[in-house]
Amino acid sequence: MPRTKAAVWTVVPGWLVAILLWIGALNLFAVEFPLRWRWSNPAPHGNNIIGMAYLPAPAQLGVQVTERGQIYTSDDLIFWIPRESGTTSNLRSVAFLGSRIVVVGENGAVLYANNVNDFQAGTLIDGPTADWLEGVATSPTLAVAVGDNGAIYTSSDGISWKRRVTIHTDWFKSIAWGNGVFIAVGDGGAVLTSPNGTNWTRRTSGTMQNLSRIAFGTVRFTAVGAGGVALGRGGSVPVVLIRSPFGHLARVATDKEWYGSKGGCLSRSPPSVLPTFSCR
Repeated sequence: MPRTKAAVWTVVPGWLVAILLWIGALNLFAVEFPLRWRWSNPAPHGNNIIGMAYLPAPAQLGVQVTERGQIYTSDDLIFWIPRESGTTSNLRSVAFLGSRIVVVGENGAVLYANNVNDFQAGTLIDGPTADWLEGVATSPTLAVAVGDNGAIYTSSDGISWKRRVTIHTDWFKSIAWGNGVFIAVGDGGAVLTSPNGTNWTRRTSGTMQNLSRIAFGTVRFTAVGAGGVALGRGGSVPVVLIRSPFGHLARVATDKEWYGSKGGCLSRSPPSVLPTFSCR
């Protein structure tokens, strides 16, 4: 015979149900909305790091900027803490003007902070723009940001920004400062130099490839870009065009050596010879 189960009913007093619902409501109101989720794995976080800057001792502060207005800081370059930026705009580049953090990004976004817990929006003196600011670099007294449609902005304090009128309409991707000069690079092999962020001179790069990033080390500038292109310039040394075998190079960091990256591949070359690249 098939088995049958006897129905069992439990009667819960109405007053007990009311108490349970009341306790649940208290817990609900104790939660702050909207709920914020924190990244836990893999370290340090799950965002695409677009730009990074580091201020050495005594500050020893690293800052990363990413998409959707996310900013992370670290004092040991291992543990990264998310910071409130006050914006959801994509952030593209970060630099230090003295000890002040300066950030630029989507649709002319400019942010600054004197400490990591207080990022604030800067001001574009000439009004809002739809141009993205892709790169920012600083000298001891001046910040210069570059971006779409030949956009070039300067600021002496990282708060108020003035657009500079030039004849150049290049789409700039990056800028660096060193040896008393700013160098901006961009699409179509564009390379421009300026001693003050206002007056710009076009330089011959020897390539039509898009240049993604430029950085300055102890002795030279290094730019990298599409097609494995790497450019070097230091002091009176002319621009040198080299090609890496690893395809598009999207990032560069340099101190006494040449560096470029493509995904997880690090290309590296010592300064004493023309760059030769190997995947690290």
